[in-house]
Amino acid sequence: SGGTNIYSGLEEGFKQLNSTNDTNKKVAILLTDGQDNYYHNYTPLLQLYKSKGWAVYTVGLGDESNIDKQLLTKIANETGGKYFHAENASVLLQVYDEISATTKGLLFVDASNEVLQPNQTLNYTIYVHPFMKEFYAKYLGNTSGVDVKLYYPNGSVVVLNPNSTTGTDNPNITYTKGDGYIIYHVVSPVSGIWTLSVSLSNVSG
Repeated sequence: SGGTNIYSGLEEGFKQLNSTNDTNKKVAILLTDGQDNYYHNYTPLLQLYKSKGWAVYTVGLGDESNIDKQLLTKIANETGGKYFHAENASVLLQVYDEISATTKGLLFVDASNEVLQPNQTLNYTIYVHPFMKEFYAKYLGNTSGVDVKLYYPNGSVVVLNPNSTTGTDNPNITYTKGDGYIIYHVVSPVSGIWTLSVSLSNVSG
């Protein structure tokens, strides 16, 4: 119970990662069951992680009302990691399995839990590191009037091609759309910052 010094944990984690010279992929996992008990400016420290290409995966353990979800999400997003909530130890094992899959080159991006308003666009940043072998970007929900686009790091859009076996003009990118889902599967992606854009057109009744 009570607060925890999340900043100090992150700072110590950076020092430990920076103290080794091995070439293996490095990531940090921040596990907490509370909120930071002091105010800190996290931006410089997160920039250090980002400059090294070290993603921070944050895990809030236990009752989410006692966890600073906004802070943990910020830490993860700004370093190319992901925030997880594990309400108990059993779920925590599943979280670690997913993080393990991600760090071995498989990334999942889920844009399913958002409520879109007409003419609204939501963008999801996808940090693809050189070691990344593939990633999935998916939207689950009502696809009526919903436009889901994937953008390369250079800003150009992945062009859909219904005459292609992959559904796009890129043989390494498969586009699948069905009743209640839209999925992009990217194999051997170019490293950089990709963007998944989800928008809802103003459909008049």
